[in-house]
Amino acid sequence: MGLAGIDEVVFGPFRLGLRERTLAGPRGTISLKGRAFDLLTTLIERRAEVVSKDELLRRVWGGLWVEENNLHVQVSAIRRALEHGERYILTVPGRGYRFIGVLEEPPVAEPAQAPPIAEAAPTTNLPGPMTAMVGREAELASIAALLDRACLVTLTGPSGVGKTKLAAEVARGLRARYPAGCWWAGLGSVSDGALAVRAVAASLRTDEISEKPLIEGLVDVLGRGPVLLVLDGCERVAGATAALVRELLTRCPGLTVLGTSHGPLGVEGECVRRLAPLRAPMAAVVAPAFRAEPGRSFADPVWDGDLPRPGVRAAGVRPRLSSWSLPPA
Repeated sequence: MGLAGIDEVVFGPFRLGLRERTLAGPRGTISLKGRAFDLLTTLIERRAEVVSKDELLRRVWGGLWVEENNLHVQVSAIRRALEHGERYILTVPGRGYRFIGVLEEPPVAEPAQAPPIAEAAPTTNLPGPMTAMVGREAELASIAALLDRACLVTLTGPSGVGKTKLAAEVARGLRARYPAGCWWAGLGSVSDGALAVRAVAASLRTDEISEKPLIEGLVDVLGRGPVLLVLDGCERVAGATAALVRELLTRCPGLTVLGTSHGPLGVEGECVRRLAPLRAPMAAVVAPAFRAEPGRSFADPVWDGDLPRPGVRAAGVRPRLSSWSLPPA
């Protein structure tokens, strides 16, 4: 058996380093001169057979003419180095020498295992579409354009006007613009401003990072690059939400916030988009369309139970002076 590709041979208490040409025993490194080392290596390589003296002279001395006594001298040197070397080098009278030591099998290298592929962290928790959006195409395009140039856009209007559904539709349509994440946090059921940050952290599941304050966990997730955060139903905790938005926008340069509320949040740089109920002939357009395609929703107060009575104008909310707004669509 050849020794190609093997760096070390182990037999008994000895280690033969083929690459470094070293021999080590139980008391450390053993001095073994070049011819003796080549002779021992040849015998180990041809250990399955008796190697003739002529073959050893040819392999170790390269065909040079030397007296046979030189071979006996090198064999004796090996036996002294190995201590009781007759246990490893056997003389076969009239034929040659044979290595009779037992080699330890080299350890089989375990195949390299690829590191486990970590599951990609989710980058969104946006709600899925429930029904098709109809009649708000102009608003969708307008809000998408506002988010392209403003870091905070707030959709305002009375309950039932369709702010939540419109915000979700806008966010779903802009996923590609925010590769680091599109996140949704509902605040409509929160009435205590002190719980606003916790509600947002729970929606993004950053409250599970117990060793960090809630705000730090949010910054870790929202500060990773272009991120959109939708804060839905801010009206009951508008003050606390405004304070949270100010801090997040300051600490997360790539963050854009889309909010829904009855009125503006009053944050500097806020862009306010007021939504009004859809104006459509009920009998001629809405009812027949709904009967023909019962799965469609018009994001209109008629389906949310908020249709103004005839002759009564829907109540609006005036924006604060520190904010700016667009006229109703």
